[in-house]
Amino acid sequence: MKSSVTFKVADLCAALSIPVPDGLGEKIIHGVGTLESATGEEVAFVSKVKYQKEAASSAAAVILTPIDFPGTDERFLPVNNVMESLLTIITMFHPTPKPESFVHSTASVAEDAELGENVFVGPGVVIEGGVRIGANTRIESGTFLGEDTSIGESCWISPNVTILEKTVIGNRVRIHPGTVIGADGFRYELISGRLRKIPQVGNVVIEDDVEIGANCTIDRAFLEETRVGARTKMDNSVHIAHNVQIGSDCILVAQVGIAGSTKVGRGVMIGGGAGLKDHITVGDGARIAGRSAIQGNVAPGAQVVGTPAIDVKSYARFSTFYRNFGDIWPRLRVMLAEFEKNRSRD
Repeated sequence: MKSSVTFKVADLCAALSIPVPDGLGEKIIHGVGTLESATGEEVAFVSKVKYQKEAASSAAAVILTPIDFPGTDERFLPVNNVMESLLTIITMFHPTPKPESFVHSTASVAEDAELGENVFVGPGVVIEGGVRIGANTRIESGTFLGEDTSIGESCWISPNVTILEKTVIGNRVRIHPGTVIGADGFRYELISGRLRKIPQVGNVVIEDDVEIGANCTIDRAFLEETRVGARTKMDNSVHIAHNVQIGSDCILVAQVGIAGSTKVGRGVMIGGGAGLKDHITVGDGARIAGRSAIQGNVAPGAQVVGTPAIDVKSYARFSTFYRNFGDIWPRLRVMLAEFEKNRSRD
């Protein structure tokens, strides 16, 4: 995709600390593309040998490749780690906004709110009393920050995010549009024949370096806290219920739902659309496949799949049986008939 900025091939090579290919150093590059889409003014990338043919036929001006990638195309830029180098180049063409001290005239900022250095507050933002925002944080248009919320340094809060009262957000947290943090947990009790709402008076704590996708919801706790551990990453449309505890370095793919008071350990990966029952524990390093239904505890390091979820090996055996059932059943019927005949003789 083309960018509003341009670089010479020599600039890109300098950023990657690699040699400049002969005759290409002065060529102007306008952006980054795939092998298929890149034009003669863009850089592309390839990380697997099986795409050698596509790399050779690509129209890209230069192509990032692994060190041992076959071929002698002068456009190839061999690097130690293609994805790391690609990240460097994408950041050059599409840099994050620089910190700046700015409060838009249409923003509503309480008198006792504390804004650190170089805090950006966009149009229509509402910042209520007692809010504290760390240095170099960016609050985009239409976002709401409730009373006594705390946001750390170098955070980036996208447009139309709602962060309700007493939420605590660490440093370098990224929150995408439409997410709601700190809404009431869903709890009702049948009292005297009627459903009565149980107040949710706890809060939400988001630790450092967490990224939360668009349209996620993270509910406040009943009495204590709902917590998301450091460096955890959430895709879009993830729901975290009240009192849930999520460890560090987890990955939650789109449409994951975690019911109340469940504990998720460190380094857990949960596939898209998976649902976790309330009051269970998922051990460190567990892997949960997409669309799985977790009805009980998951051991550390376990790999589970299915509805209800079972371990991957058992699921594979069951799937093999299910796929071949049409061939198995006639023989099975004969065996069952023989068994019944022998039993009747006994």
